[in-house]
Amino acid sequence: MIGGSLALVTLKASTESGRIVVAVAAAIGLGAAIGAVFAAVRGSKRQTGALLLLSAITPTSFAYLPNVVIMALGVALLLWRNQDS
Repeated sequence: MIGGSLALVTLKASTESGRIVVAVAAAIGLGAAIGAVFAAVRGSKRQTGALLLLSAITPTSFAYLPNVVIMALGVALLLWRNQDS
């Protein structure tokens, strides 16, 4: 939800030719974020991490900190090793 709100602000501030790129990136990012939720519910840590990394494509213009946190969490989940294996 936050990423979508920030993407709307970025979309309004974009040029005419840049709006298509921003809209596509926002759609991909939001779809990946929703997919990450479902992967987390299933318990798939690596898939959740990959989808979180993909969701960081959501354009947030000046508010880069949410994407940095999401990317760090995504990398941590991708590198996660079970203690059982």
